[in-house]
Amino acid sequence: MAALCVLGLSEVNMEMTIEKQKAVADDVLHKLFLIQPYAIVAGGAPRDWLDGKLATDVDVFVDTRHINTAKKERELFAVAGLLRFEKGEGRDWDDIPEHYKKNPNIKRVYNLEIDGVAVQLICVKCPCWDVVEQFPIPICQAWYKNGRIGTTLEYKLCKKVGALVITNHVY
Repeated sequence: MAALCVLGLSEVNMEMTIEKQKAVADDVLHKLFLIQPYAIVAGGAPRDWLDGKLATDVDVFVDTRHINTAKKERELFAVAGLLRFEKGEGRDWDDIPEHYKKNPNIKRVYNLEIDGVAVQLICVKCPCWDVVEQFPIPICQAWYKNGRIGTTLEYKLCKKVGALVITNHVY
């Protein structure tokens, strides 16, 4: 009986932590709305949340095709309350991990920590929704927006049959 109580408590705490990650994601998307209303959380976080797991980080994809410099991106993110522009937060292209550099749609990545949650603002030069279908492994083809998680058909098929398939060789 004691084991059941501990298990129940653990599940409640995990659910609260996932809810905290979602609340941070909602806050970031809300702050970005005036700058880029089509920004989305995509990839591992929504997938992990669907599986009842904590996400390692929350990747927020922001379409910045209309912004031609990192300085202007940082200024907009500062106006949105996500960066303190005077500190020069964020990484320049040379500091981005190699696996991001292989994706031709990613311009820059800004690493943040918001309320203890690791958040990456990933600036892309395409519509954010296009990014999801380009993920090379379908189990990452999930997104979060407006309190809902969506997935592609490929995601659903791979989860159903338990297969890992590479659909895009960008990475």
